[in-house]
Amino acid sequence: MSDTVPARRRLPWLIPALAAAVPFLFALAGCQDAKGPTAPAQSIGTVAGVPPQPAGSARSSRTPDPGTPTFAEIQQVYWSGDGKWLVTFSRDCTVTIWDPAEERKLPPAPIGRHTFGSPQAHLLVRVSVAEDLLVDDTEKKFTVRQISTGRTVLVLDQSEHTYGDQFHLASDAKRVVALNAQRQELNVWDVGSGQLIHTKLPKTDRQVAHLIGLSADGAEAYLIFAGIKDGDRYTDLPPDGIYAMNLETGSVKLRVKHRLRADPGFRAVITAERKLFIKDRSWDLKTGLEAGPYPWDHVDAVSPDGRFAASMEADKQDGRRVAIWDVSAKKKIGLLPKLAFRTGGAAIAFSPDGKLVAVGGLRDWKFGSGPDYRSWTPANFVYGKAVHVENRVLVLYDMQALKRVRTLAFPVYPPDSQEVPQVDFP
Repeated sequence: MSDTVPARRRLPWLIPALAAAVPFLFALAGCQDAKGPTAPAQSIGTVAGVPPQPAGSARSSRTPDPGTPTFAEIQQVYWSGDGKWLVTFSRDCTVTIWDPAEERKLPPAPIGRHTFGSPQAHLLVRVSVAEDLLVDDTEKKFTVRQISTGRTVLVLDQSEHTYGDQFHLASDAKRVVALNAQRQELNVWDVGSGQLIHTKLPKTDRQVAHLIGLSADGAEAYLIFAGIKDGDRYTDLPPDGIYAMNLETGSVKLRVKHRLRADPGFRAVITAERKLFIKDRSWDLKTGLEAGPYPWDHVDAVSPDGRFAASMEADKQDGRRVAIWDVSAKKKIGLLPKLAFRTGGAAIAFSPDGKLVAVGGLRDWKFGSGPDYRSWTPANFVYGKAVHVENRVLVLYDMQALKRVRTLAFPVYPPDSQEVPQVDFP
């Protein structure tokens, strides 16, 4: 006897199963880019200047659930070229310009000098900074803005298929280079005119996973490959180093030979002098020469001149601390005061003159029960009700004294919340 069940007998079981699966399938579809599926390359961790994401990941075309909370936690920090302004990217997909000489103002005063974008929960937004310009895609297009005034300078011409999953503004602020991981192409714009200069495909059978930076003049792009072409598809291949691609010819050359591990703690930091730091090593991106090892196990930020480095350290008594290092002497200078907030590596940045270090993050607080119970939501949070959690923190420290200079942002929570004891603040 056959084990096959007639279709009419299976139907009653299929109907409820399909009905239950439809909302799940629609939810998955909502997380895909309207332009098509993402590239198959694997993620290799966090790269400086690139929000944590799989290579080729795209912004969602879905409207956020009205009951989904958004958080203002600062995830990336940049200085303008003259050191007069700070630019931050927050978890809620907003970009804010700050005056580092301006102490925090209590609500209802506005946050920072200028903010672009609106709080979103399901979008990926990026920003790149050079000199007095920033480029962001908070409006789903590349917009060039003047940092000192906050005004929009121009919008890059994207009339062709030139949207980029990752992008960088060259140090001289004359070029924007974006990687379209799905199409495996790099697009180059002239910032002065806003026009697309050209589109180049890397002359290699390897698959681009990350665009981690550019040469000072924007003529070279530094890439990480994490796959190899096999017929009409790509197969995984461990990243074997950093490649330099000539953006005029498309030629590719292995510049830094170093096996990269796909772990969450991976960060690549590039200085103004094009010195690359990964974990406890560094390389000259112009020559490929290696330096190190250094006495730290990883690095989160390096001063533009390469003299100082910062890294997060775990301490059993004090929790996470920011350590400051003298790079050439390979010696720890000291620790910043114990933080009364949490921060990530990408939210640490040295000023252009190396005298100040800005640290961004989020304010911790507790609610619920139990001494160790902690949440990212305030005590008056109601599930299913839209709420924007203003939990961003931005603090300046003096590099010589290793003391707090100024607090630019620090939230005040409702009286029914139980705040973590303040440590570095009066």
